Amino acid sequence: DIAAGQTLTFGSCGVGSATGTGDTVVRLFNAAGQQVTFNDDASGCGSLSRATYTAPASAGGTYQIRVGCFGADACSGTLAWTLQ
Repeated sequence: DIAAGQTLTFGSCGVGSATGTGDTVVRLFNAAGQQVTFNDDASGCGSLSRATYTAPASAGGTYQIRVGCFGADACSGTLAWTLQ
């Protein structure tokens, strides 16, 4: 769960022990199932991904991170995240 005001950073590059190969895409969905942020090709990560999201007031709850490959490209790796 993410509380209002908390910041989630997640990705296949530049977060903790994240690793990846290929062209990854990361997406975050809120408790209502709406996509609230995404990233493809984060700065400094080449074709890997990293995103940051701060939950607004009264928008806490259970969020879902989804990671996949861009288009029909092959990719693999380990997603990592931090919550502050």
